[in-house]
Amino acid sequence: MIKSDNKTGYFLSFGVFAPILFFCLGYIIFKRDFAETNFSFPFLNFPIFIGELLLAWCVLILVVARFLLPEWRAREIPWIAAFCVVWFSFKVAWGYWIWGPLAFRHAALFYYSIFLVVGYLFFRKDLFNRTLNFVFFAGLIVLFVLRQYDMYWSLSLGCFAVMLILKMTNRKIAWAMMAVLALVFPYQSIFQTARMMLVGNLAAIILLISAFLYLSPLRKLVKLGIILILCGGIIAMFNIYFVQGRSGRTFSSIGAVKELFLEKNRIIESKKSDFKMVEVKPKLYNPEPKPPCLASSLTVRTPPASSFSSPPKTPFVSVYNIKTYSIASPMTTQKAPETVDFNGVKQLSAVNIVFRLFIWRDMIHEFLQHKPVFGFNFGRPLRSESLEIINWGDTEWSRDGWIEPHNSYLNIIYRAGIFGILMIIFIIAGFVRLIATSIRSRSWTMFLLTAAVLNWLVAANFLVVLELPYTAIPVWLIFGLTLAYSEQLKNKFA
Repeated sequence: MIKSDNKTGYFLSFGVFAPILFFCLGYIIFKRDFAETNFSFPFLNFPIFIGELLLAWCVLILVVARFLLPEWRAREIPWIAAFCVVWFSFKVAWGYWIWGPLAFRHAALFYYSIFLVVGYLFFRKDLFNRTLNFVFFAGLIVLFVLRQYDMYWSLSLGCFAVMLILKMTNRKIAWAMMAVLALVFPYQSIFQTARMMLVGNLAAIILLISAFLYLSPLRKLVKLGIILILCGGIIAMFNIYFVQGRSGRTFSSIGAVKELFLEKNRIIESKKSDFKMVEVKPKLYNPEPKPPCLASSLTVRTPPASSFSSPPKTPFVSVYNIKTYSIASPMTTQKAPETVDFNGVKQLSAVNIVFRLFIWRDMIHEFLQHKPVFGFNFGRPLRSESLEIINWGDTEWSRDGWIEPHNSYLNIIYRAGIFGILMIIFIIAGFVRLIATSIRSRSWTMFLLTAAVLNWLVAANFLVVLELPYTAIPVWLIFGLTLAYSEQLKNKFA
Protein backbone atom coordinates (compact mmCIF):
# COMPACT_ATOMS: atom_id res chain seq x y z
CA MET A 1 0.00 0.00 0.00
CA ILE A 2 1.00 3.63 -0.51
CA LYS A 3 2.22 5.63 2.48
CA SER A 4 -0.20 8.36 3.52
CA ASP A 5 2.50 11.07 3.63
CA ASN A 6 3.61 10.48 0.04
CA LYS A 7 2.23 13.24 -2.25
CA THR A 8 3.33 11.41 -5.39
CA GLY A 9 1.42 8.38 -4.16
CA TYR A 10 -1.65 10.54 -3.56
CA PHE A 11 -1.73 11.71 -7.19
CA LEU A 12 -1.08 8.19 -8.45
CA SER A 13 -3.96 6.86 -6.35
CA PHE A 14 -6.25 9.60 -7.59
CA GLY A 15 -5.15 8.89 -11.17
CA VAL A 16 -6.17 5.26 -10.70
CA PHE A 17 -9.40 5.57 -8.73
CA ALA A 18 -10.94 8.53 -10.58
CA PRO A 19 -11.33 6.66 -13.92
CA ILE A 20 -12.16 3.39 -12.15
CA LEU A 21 -15.03 5.02 -10.22
CA PHE A 22 -16.29 6.63 -13.42
CA PHE A 23 -16.25 3.27 -15.21
CA CYS A 24 -17.90 1.50 -12.28
CA LEU A 25 -20.69 4.06 -12.31
CA GLY A 26 -21.19 3.35 -16.01
CA TYR A 27 -21.24 -0.39 -15.38
CA ILE A 28 -23.76 -0.08 -12.54
CA ILE A 29 -26.10 2.25 -14.45
CA PHE A 30 -25.81 1.05 -18.05
CA LYS A 31 -24.47 -2.44 -17.46
CA ARG A 32 -23.99 -4.34 -20.72
CA ASP A 33 -24.56 -1.33 -23.01
CA PHE A 34 -21.65 0.49 -21.40
CA ALA A 35 -19.45 -2.59 -21.07
CA GLU A 36 -19.73 -3.45 -24.77
CA THR A 37 -18.47 -0.04 -25.92
CA ASN A 38 -15.45 -0.97 -28.01
CA PHE A 39 -12.99 0.07 -30.67
CA SER A 40 -12.16 -1.96 -33.76
CA PHE A 41 -8.96 -1.84 -35.74
CA PRO A 42 -8.43 -3.23 -39.25
CA PHE A 43 -5.36 -5.21 -38.18
CA LEU A 44 -7.19 -7.01 -35.34
CA ASN A 45 -9.92 -9.64 -35.65
CA PHE A 46 -11.39 -8.74 -32.28
CA PRO A 47 -12.62 -5.49 -30.71
CA ILE A 48 -10.94 -3.68 -27.80
CA PHE A 49 -13.49 -3.05 -25.05
CA ILE A 50 -13.32 -0.09 -22.71
CA GLY A 51 -12.80 -2.40 -19.73
CA GLU A 52 -9.54 -3.55 -21.28
CA LEU A 53 -8.52 0.08 -21.87
CA LEU A 54 -9.15 0.78 -18.19
CA LEU A 55 -7.09 -2.27 -17.28
CA ALA A 56 -4.21 -1.09 -19.49
CA TRP A 57 -4.31 2.33 -17.81
CA CYS A 58 -4.14 0.76 -14.34
CA VAL A 59 -1.22 -1.48 -15.35
CA LEU A 60 0.56 1.59 -16.71
CA ILE A 61 0.09 3.40 -13.39
CA LEU A 62 1.37 0.31 -11.57
CA VAL A 63 4.55 0.38 -13.67
CA VAL A 64 5.00 4.12 -13.11
CA ALA A 65 4.47 3.72 -9.37
CA ARG A 66 7.10 0.98 -9.34
CA PHE A 67 9.71 3.52 -10.47
CA LEU A 68 8.46 6.63 -8.64
CA LEU A 69 7.65 5.33 -5.15
CA PRO A 70 10.67 4.55 -2.95
CA GLU A 71 8.83 1.92 -0.89
CA TRP A 72 7.87 0.08 -4.08
CA ARG A 73 11.33 0.22 -5.63
CA ALA A 74 12.76 -1.50 -2.56
CA ARG A 75 10.44 -4.47 -2.97
CA GLU A 76 11.23 -7.44 -5.13
CA ILE A 77 8.51 -8.83 -7.32
CA PRO A 78 7.52 -12.25 -5.88
CA TRP A 79 8.72 -15.06 -8.12
CA ILE A 80 5.33 -16.75 -7.95
CA ALA A 81 3.69 -13.60 -9.34
CA ALA A 82 6.23 -13.41 -12.18
CA PHE A 83 5.70 -17.11 -12.98
CA CYS A 84 1.91 -16.68 -13.04
CA VAL A 85 2.21 -13.73 -15.45
CA VAL A 86 4.45 -15.73 -17.81
CA TRP A 87 2.19 -18.81 -17.64
CA PHE A 88 -0.95 -16.72 -18.13
CA SER A 89 0.53 -14.84 -21.11
CA PHE A 90 1.52 -18.11 -22.77
CA LYS A 91 -1.92 -19.61 -22.13
CA VAL A 92 -3.66 -16.60 -23.67
CA ALA A 93 -1.36 -16.54 -26.71
CA TRP A 94 -1.70 -20.29 -27.27
CA GLY A 95 -5.48 -20.18 -26.87
CA TYR A 96 -5.74 -17.31 -29.33
CA TRP A 97 -3.51 -19.10 -31.83
CA ILE A 98 -5.51 -22.33 -31.64
CA TRP A 99 -9.07 -21.13 -31.00
CA GLY A 100 -9.24 -17.43 -31.85
CA PRO A 101 -10.55 -14.32 -30.07
CA LEU A 102 -12.76 -16.28 -27.63
CA ALA A 103 -9.53 -16.92 -25.69
CA PHE A 104 -9.59 -13.31 -24.50
CA ARG A 105 -13.06 -13.71 -23.01
CA HIS A 106 -11.88 -16.68 -20.98
CA ALA A 107 -8.71 -14.82 -20.01
CA ALA A 108 -10.84 -11.99 -18.61
CA LEU A 109 -11.96 -14.35 -15.85
CA PHE A 110 -8.41 -14.06 -14.53
CA TYR A 111 -6.97 -10.74 -15.64
CA TYR A 112 -9.85 -8.73 -14.14
CA SER A 113 -8.44 -9.82 -10.77
CA ILE A 114 -5.70 -7.24 -11.38
CA PHE A 115 -8.25 -4.74 -10.09
CA LEU A 116 -7.97 -6.46 -6.70
CA VAL A 117 -4.24 -5.74 -6.77
CA VAL A 118 -4.88 -2.15 -7.85
CA GLY A 119 -7.45 -1.60 -5.09
CA TYR A 120 -5.12 -3.07 -2.48
CA LEU A 121 -1.93 -1.25 -3.50
CA PHE A 122 -3.39 2.21 -4.15
CA PHE A 123 -5.77 2.35 -1.18
CA ARG A 124 -5.51 5.50 0.96
CA LYS A 125 -7.91 6.56 3.71
CA ASP A 126 -7.15 10.23 3.01
CA LEU A 127 -7.91 10.05 -0.71
CA PHE A 128 -11.38 11.55 -0.43
CA ASN A 129 -12.26 14.46 1.83
CA ARG A 130 -15.50 15.37 3.55
CA THR A 131 -16.83 17.28 0.53
CA LEU A 132 -16.30 14.33 -1.78
CA ASN A 133 -17.98 12.04 0.74
CA PHE A 134 -21.07 14.29 0.59
CA VAL A 135 -20.94 14.20 -3.21
CA PHE A 136 -20.77 10.40 -3.24
CA PHE A 137 -23.60 10.12 -0.74
CA ALA A 138 -25.75 12.52 -2.77
CA GLY A 139 -24.99 10.48 -5.87
CA LEU A 140 -26.11 7.28 -4.15
CA ILE A 141 -29.33 8.95 -3.00
CA VAL A 142 -30.04 10.08 -6.58
CA LEU A 143 -29.51 6.50 -7.79
CA PHE A 144 -31.88 5.17 -5.14
CA VAL A 145 -34.54 7.77 -5.98
CA LEU A 146 -34.38 7.32 -9.75
CA ARG A 147 -33.78 3.56 -9.55
CA GLN A 148 -32.30 3.56 -13.04
CA TYR A 149 -29.41 1.21 -12.33
CA ASP A 150 -28.66 -2.49 -12.05
CA MET A 151 -30.66 -3.47 -9.00
CA TYR A 152 -28.24 -6.31 -8.26
CA TRP A 153 -26.08 -3.59 -6.69
CA SER A 154 -28.69 -2.25 -4.24
CA LEU A 155 -27.38 -4.02 -1.13
CA SER A 156 -23.74 -3.17 -1.85
CA LEU A 157 -24.56 0.47 -2.58
CA GLY A 158 -26.60 0.61 0.63
CA CYS A 159 -23.57 -0.62 2.58
CA PHE A 160 -21.41 2.08 0.98
CA ALA A 161 -23.98 4.76 1.86
CA VAL A 162 -23.96 3.72 5.52
CA MET A 163 -20.15 3.76 5.49
CA LEU A 164 -20.17 7.37 4.27
CA ILE A 165 -22.59 8.26 7.06
CA LEU A 166 -20.29 6.68 9.64
CA LYS A 167 -17.49 8.98 8.48
CA MET A 168 -19.51 12.04 9.51
CA THR A 169 -18.27 13.59 12.76
CA ASN A 170 -21.39 15.73 13.22
CA ARG A 171 -24.00 13.43 14.73
CA LYS A 172 -26.97 15.61 13.69
CA ILE A 173 -25.85 15.55 10.06
CA ALA A 174 -25.20 11.81 10.30
CA TRP A 175 -28.69 11.11 11.64
CA ALA A 176 -30.24 13.32 8.96
CA MET A 177 -28.34 11.43 6.27
CA MET A 178 -29.46 8.13 7.78
CA ALA A 179 -33.09 9.28 7.74
CA VAL A 180 -32.84 10.24 4.06
CA LEU A 181 -31.25 6.91 3.22
CA ALA A 182 -33.95 5.02 5.14
CA LEU A 183 -36.66 6.86 3.18
CA VAL A 184 -35.31 6.36 -0.35
CA PHE A 185 -33.54 3.00 -0.19
CA PRO A 186 -35.22 0.51 -2.59
CA TYR A 187 -35.86 -2.28 -0.09
CA GLN A 188 -37.93 -4.30 -2.54
CA SER A 189 -34.95 -4.63 -4.89
CA ILE A 190 -33.26 -6.90 -2.32
CA PHE A 191 -36.03 -9.42 -2.99
CA GLN A 192 -37.31 -8.48 -6.43
CA THR A 193 -34.25 -9.95 -8.07
CA ALA A 194 -32.89 -13.17 -9.50
CA ARG A 195 -33.17 -16.13 -7.15
CA MET A 196 -29.43 -16.66 -7.26
CA MET A 197 -28.75 -13.03 -6.36
CA LEU A 198 -31.24 -13.29 -3.51
CA VAL A 199 -29.06 -16.01 -1.96
CA GLY A 200 -26.12 -13.59 -1.95
CA ASN A 201 -28.28 -10.81 -0.51
CA LEU A 202 -29.51 -13.02 2.31
CA ALA A 203 -25.95 -14.14 3.13
CA ALA A 204 -24.87 -10.50 3.44
CA ILE A 205 -27.93 -9.63 5.54
CA ILE A 206 -27.21 -12.51 7.92
CA LEU A 207 -23.64 -11.20 8.34
CA LEU A 208 -24.91 -7.68 9.06
CA ILE A 209 -27.45 -8.96 11.59
CA SER A 210 -24.66 -10.92 13.30
CA ALA A 211 -22.54 -7.75 13.32
CA PHE A 212 -25.38 -5.85 14.97
CA LEU A 213 -25.67 -8.47 17.72
CA TYR A 214 -21.89 -8.35 18.21
CA LEU A 215 -21.32 -4.60 18.09
CA SER A 216 -24.47 -3.00 19.43
CA PRO A 217 -24.29 -1.70 23.03
CA LEU A 218 -28.05 -2.11 23.45
CA ARG A 219 -29.52 -4.45 26.04
CA LYS A 220 -30.10 -8.05 25.03
CA LEU A 221 -33.90 -7.74 25.09
CA VAL A 222 -33.79 -4.65 22.89
CA LYS A 223 -31.44 -6.41 20.48
CA LEU A 224 -33.75 -9.41 20.44
CA GLY A 225 -36.76 -7.21 19.67
CA ILE A 226 -34.99 -5.46 16.80
CA ILE A 227 -33.78 -8.78 15.37
CA LEU A 228 -37.30 -10.22 15.53
CA ILE A 229 -38.66 -7.18 13.70
CA LEU A 230 -35.95 -7.46 11.03
CA CYS A 231 -36.48 -11.20 10.60
CA GLY A 232 -40.23 -10.67 10.40
CA GLY A 233 -39.75 -8.06 7.71
CA ILE A 234 -37.43 -10.36 5.74
CA ILE A 235 -39.90 -13.24 5.95
CA ALA A 236 -42.77 -10.97 4.90
CA MET A 237 -40.83 -9.63 1.90
CA PHE A 238 -39.80 -13.16 0.90
CA ASN A 239 -43.42 -14.28 1.11
CA ILE A 240 -44.61 -11.35 -1.02
CA TYR A 241 -41.97 -11.61 -3.73
CA PHE A 242 -41.21 -15.33 -3.93
CA VAL A 243 -44.13 -17.22 -2.39
CA GLN A 244 -46.91 -15.06 -3.77
CA GLY A 245 -44.79 -14.47 -6.88
CA ARG A 246 -44.82 -10.66 -6.97
CA SER A 247 -41.21 -10.69 -8.22
CA GLY A 248 -42.19 -12.85 -11.19
CA ARG A 249 -40.09 -15.65 -9.71
CA THR A 250 -40.65 -18.50 -7.27
CA PHE A 251 -38.67 -21.19 -5.50
CA SER A 252 -39.24 -24.85 -6.28
CA SER A 253 -39.16 -27.65 -3.78
CA ILE A 254 -36.21 -30.05 -3.70
CA GLY A 255 -38.60 -32.81 -4.74
CA ALA A 256 -39.69 -30.89 -7.85
CA VAL A 257 -36.06 -30.24 -8.82
CA LYS A 258 -35.15 -33.88 -8.29
CA GLU A 259 -38.11 -35.14 -10.30
CA LEU A 260 -37.37 -32.83 -13.23
CA PHE A 261 -33.67 -33.73 -13.14
CA LEU A 262 -34.37 -37.47 -13.18
CA GLU A 263 -36.93 -37.12 -15.95
CA LYS A 264 -34.61 -35.16 -18.24
CA ASN A 265 -31.61 -37.31 -17.31
CA ARG A 266 -33.45 -40.44 -18.48
CA ILE A 267 -33.93 -38.77 -21.86
CA ILE A 268 -30.27 -37.76 -21.96
CA GLU A 269 -29.03 -41.27 -21.15
CA SER A 270 -31.31 -42.86 -23.73
CA LYS A 271 -30.05 -40.58 -26.52
CA LYS A 272 -26.41 -40.10 -25.52
CA SER A 273 -24.99 -43.04 -27.50
CA ASP A 274 -26.36 -41.75 -30.82
CA PHE A 275 -25.82 -38.04 -30.19
CA LYS A 276 -23.31 -35.95 -32.11
CA MET A 277 -22.75 -32.26 -31.43
CA VAL A 278 -23.50 -29.84 -34.22
CA GLU A 279 -20.44 -27.85 -35.25
CA VAL A 280 -20.94 -24.15 -34.53
CA LYS A 281 -18.26 -21.52 -35.08
CA PRO A 282 -17.68 -19.85 -31.69
CA LYS A 283 -18.09 -16.09 -31.38
CA LEU A 284 -16.38 -13.73 -28.95
CA TYR A 285 -19.70 -12.24 -27.92
CA ASN A 286 -23.13 -11.48 -29.31
CA PRO A 287 -23.57 -7.72 -29.89
CA GLU A 288 -27.34 -8.06 -29.95
CA PRO A 289 -29.38 -8.32 -26.71
CA LYS A 290 -29.69 -11.94 -25.70
CA PRO A 291 -33.19 -13.42 -25.87
CA PRO A 292 -34.36 -15.75 -23.13
CA CYS A 293 -32.20 -18.80 -23.52
CA LEU A 294 -32.04 -21.19 -20.59
CA ALA A 295 -34.55 -23.64 -21.90
CA SER A 296 -35.99 -22.99 -25.30
CA SER A 297 -38.20 -26.04 -25.16
CA LEU A 298 -39.51 -27.89 -22.17
CA THR A 299 -42.27 -30.41 -22.24
CA VAL A 300 -44.45 -30.11 -19.19
CA ARG A 301 -45.75 -33.42 -17.92
CA THR A 302 -48.61 -33.58 -15.46
CA PRO A 303 -48.09 -36.55 -13.10
CA PRO A 304 -50.89 -38.36 -11.34
CA ALA A 305 -52.60 -36.27 -8.68
CA SER A 306 -52.03 -39.01 -6.12
CA SER A 307 -48.30 -38.29 -6.12
CA PHE A 308 -48.85 -34.87 -4.57
CA SER A 309 -49.66 -33.79 -1.06
CA SER A 310 -52.19 -31.39 -2.54
CA PRO A 311 -53.66 -30.90 -6.03
CA PRO A 312 -52.37 -28.18 -8.34
CA LYS A 313 -53.58 -24.76 -7.26
CA THR A 314 -54.13 -23.38 -10.76
CA PRO A 315 -54.58 -24.98 -14.16
CA PHE A 316 -52.22 -24.48 -17.06
CA VAL A 317 -52.60 -21.07 -18.62
CA SER A 318 -53.97 -21.53 -22.11
CA VAL A 319 -51.28 -19.45 -23.81
CA TYR A 320 -48.69 -21.95 -22.57
CA ASN A 321 -50.59 -25.09 -23.42
CA ILE A 322 -48.14 -25.55 -26.29
CA LYS A 323 -45.91 -26.78 -23.46
CA THR A 324 -42.91 -24.83 -24.73
CA TYR A 325 -41.47 -21.80 -22.99
CA SER A 326 -38.25 -19.95 -22.32
CA ILE A 327 -36.27 -18.69 -19.36
CA ALA A 328 -34.29 -15.48 -19.30
CA SER A 329 -30.56 -15.52 -18.61
CA PRO A 330 -30.02 -14.47 -14.99
CA MET A 331 -27.61 -11.70 -16.00
CA THR A 332 -30.14 -9.98 -18.26
CA THR A 333 -33.04 -7.73 -17.39
CA GLN A 334 -35.53 -9.81 -19.36
CA LYS A 335 -38.14 -11.69 -17.40
CA ALA A 336 -39.57 -15.02 -18.37
CA PRO A 337 -43.19 -15.97 -17.81
CA GLU A 338 -43.61 -18.05 -14.68
CA THR A 339 -47.23 -18.99 -14.95
CA VAL A 340 -46.92 -22.64 -15.95
CA ASP A 341 -47.72 -24.97 -13.08
CA PHE A 342 -45.89 -28.26 -12.72
CA ASN A 343 -46.57 -30.51 -9.72
CA GLY A 344 -48.77 -27.79 -8.28
CA VAL A 345 -45.98 -25.20 -7.97
CA LYS A 346 -44.38 -22.84 -10.46
CA GLN A 347 -41.61 -24.86 -12.02
CA LEU A 348 -39.49 -22.53 -14.11
CA SER A 349 -37.28 -22.14 -11.06
CA ALA A 350 -36.77 -25.92 -11.13
CA VAL A 351 -35.75 -25.68 -14.79
CA ASN A 352 -33.32 -22.90 -13.90
CA ILE A 353 -31.67 -25.10 -11.28
CA VAL A 354 -31.62 -28.27 -13.38
CA PHE A 355 -30.22 -26.28 -16.30
CA ARG A 356 -27.22 -25.32 -14.17
CA LEU A 357 -26.83 -28.81 -12.71
CA PHE A 358 -26.50 -30.31 -16.19
CA ILE A 359 -23.87 -27.77 -17.20
CA TRP A 360 -21.85 -28.30 -14.01
CA ARG A 361 -22.09 -32.09 -14.30
CA ASP A 362 -20.85 -31.98 -17.88
CA MET A 363 -17.98 -29.65 -16.94
CA ILE A 364 -16.88 -31.89 -14.07
CA HIS A 365 -17.19 -35.05 -16.18
CA GLU A 366 -15.16 -33.47 -19.00
CA PHE A 367 -12.50 -32.25 -16.56
CA LEU A 368 -12.15 -35.66 -14.89
CA GLN A 369 -12.06 -37.39 -18.26
CA HIS A 370 -9.27 -35.27 -19.79
CA LYS A 371 -7.51 -34.28 -16.52
CA PRO A 372 -6.01 -30.98 -17.76
CA VAL A 373 -3.50 -30.10 -15.01
CA PHE A 374 -3.47 -26.43 -15.98
CA GLY A 375 -7.04 -26.30 -17.21
CA PHE A 376 -8.55 -26.35 -20.67
CA ASN A 377 -7.27 -23.94 -23.29
CA PHE A 378 -8.61 -20.42 -23.33
CA GLY A 379 -10.83 -20.13 -26.38
CA ARG A 380 -11.98 -23.74 -26.26
CA PRO A 381 -15.78 -23.35 -26.28
CA LEU A 382 -17.78 -24.85 -23.44
CA ARG A 383 -20.56 -27.06 -24.76
CA SER A 384 -22.97 -29.06 -22.63
CA GLU A 385 -23.87 -32.39 -24.15
CA SER A 386 -26.77 -32.82 -21.76
CA LEU A 387 -28.40 -29.51 -22.67
CA GLU A 388 -27.98 -30.06 -26.38
CA ILE A 389 -29.54 -33.53 -26.23
CA ILE A 390 -32.70 -32.16 -24.64
CA ASN A 391 -32.44 -28.96 -26.70
CA TRP A 392 -32.17 -26.56 -23.79
CA GLY A 393 -30.37 -23.27 -24.29
CA ASP A 394 -30.29 -23.74 -28.06
CA THR A 395 -30.75 -20.02 -28.74
CA GLU A 396 -27.44 -19.49 -26.92
CA TRP A 397 -25.10 -22.31 -27.99
CA SER A 398 -26.42 -22.49 -31.55
CA ARG A 399 -25.82 -18.75 -31.95
CA ASP A 400 -22.58 -18.22 -30.03
CA GLY A 401 -21.05 -21.69 -30.23
CA TRP A 402 -20.71 -21.98 -26.44
CA ILE A 403 -22.70 -21.70 -23.24
CA GLU A 404 -22.10 -19.82 -20.01
CA PRO A 405 -20.97 -22.00 -17.06
CA HIS A 406 -23.12 -20.09 -14.53
CA ASN A 407 -20.55 -20.72 -11.81
CA SER A 408 -17.44 -18.55 -11.62
CA TYR A 409 -15.52 -20.88 -9.29
CA LEU A 410 -16.11 -24.01 -11.32
CA ASN A 411 -15.14 -22.07 -14.42
CA ILE A 412 -11.88 -20.94 -12.77
CA ILE A 413 -10.91 -24.57 -12.12
CA TYR A 414 -12.12 -25.64 -15.57
CA ARG A 415 -9.90 -23.04 -17.26
CA ALA A 416 -6.85 -23.03 -14.95
CA GLY A 417 -6.67 -26.40 -13.21
CA ILE A 418 -4.19 -26.30 -10.32
CA PHE A 419 -3.77 -22.54 -10.62
CA GLY A 420 -7.53 -22.19 -10.49
CA ILE A 421 -7.70 -24.18 -7.25
CA LEU A 422 -4.96 -21.99 -5.77
CA MET A 423 -6.87 -18.89 -6.84
CA ILE A 424 -10.03 -20.09 -5.10
CA ILE A 425 -8.03 -20.91 -1.96
CA PHE A 426 -6.71 -17.34 -2.04
CA ILE A 427 -10.25 -15.97 -2.34
CA ILE A 428 -11.45 -18.06 0.62
CA ALA A 429 -8.40 -17.20 2.72
CA GLY A 430 -8.83 -13.51 1.92
CA PHE A 431 -12.47 -13.55 2.96
CA VAL A 432 -11.68 -15.43 6.20
CA ARG A 433 -9.13 -12.72 6.91
CA LEU A 434 -11.82 -10.06 6.42
CA ILE A 435 -14.13 -11.79 8.88
CA ALA A 436 -11.34 -12.16 11.44
CA THR A 437 -10.38 -8.50 11.16
CA SER A 438 -14.02 -7.43 11.43
CA ILE A 439 -14.41 -9.33 14.68
CA ARG A 440 -11.08 -8.23 16.12
CA SER A 441 -11.44 -4.55 15.23
CA ARG A 442 -15.16 -4.31 16.09
CA SER A 443 -15.51 -1.94 13.13
CA TRP A 444 -18.87 -1.34 11.48
CA THR A 445 -17.11 -0.10 8.35
CA MET A 446 -15.19 -3.35 8.14
CA PHE A 447 -18.35 -5.41 8.56
CA LEU A 448 -20.16 -3.38 5.87
CA LEU A 449 -17.33 -3.81 3.39
CA THR A 450 -17.12 -7.53 4.16
CA ALA A 451 -20.89 -7.89 3.65
CA ALA A 452 -20.59 -6.26 0.20
CA VAL A 453 -17.81 -8.71 -0.69
CA LEU A 454 -19.77 -11.70 0.64
CA ASN A 455 -22.82 -10.67 -1.35
CA TRP A 456 -21.00 -11.10 -4.65
CA LEU A 457 -18.80 -14.04 -3.67
CA VAL A 458 -21.94 -16.05 -2.89
CA ALA A 459 -23.68 -14.92 -6.09
CA ALA A 460 -20.62 -16.05 -8.08
CA ASN A 461 -21.64 -19.65 -7.29
CA PHE A 462 -24.61 -19.25 -9.64
CA LEU A 463 -23.96 -16.26 -11.91
CA VAL A 464 -21.15 -15.21 -14.25
CA VAL A 465 -20.00 -12.53 -11.81
CA LEU A 466 -16.24 -12.76 -12.32
CA GLU A 467 -16.30 -13.09 -16.11
CA LEU A 468 -18.23 -10.00 -17.16
CA PRO A 469 -16.64 -6.54 -16.78
CA TYR A 470 -19.75 -4.83 -15.42
CA THR A 471 -19.61 -7.03 -12.33
CA ALA A 472 -16.04 -8.39 -12.29
CA ILE A 473 -14.24 -5.02 -12.27
CA PRO A 474 -16.26 -3.48 -9.39
CA VAL A 475 -16.28 -6.72 -7.37
CA TRP A 476 -12.52 -7.31 -7.60
CA LEU A 477 -11.90 -3.64 -6.78
CA ILE A 478 -14.11 -3.80 -3.68
CA PHE A 479 -12.36 -6.97 -2.57
CA GLY A 480 -8.94 -5.33 -2.93
CA LEU A 481 -9.98 -2.15 -1.12
CA THR A 482 -11.48 -4.21 1.71
CA LEU A 483 -8.29 -6.26 2.07
CA ALA A 484 -6.27 -3.03 2.21
CA TYR A 485 -8.56 -1.52 4.83
CA SER A 486 -8.33 -4.78 6.78
CA GLU A 487 -4.53 -4.54 6.70
CA GLN A 488 -4.64 -1.00 8.08
CA LEU A 489 -6.97 -2.03 10.89
CA LYS A 490 -4.78 -5.04 11.65
CA ASN A 491 -1.72 -2.80 12.00
CA LYS A 492 -3.69 -0.34 14.11
CA PHE A 493 -4.82 -2.95 16.62
CA ALA A 494 -1.62 -5.01 16.54
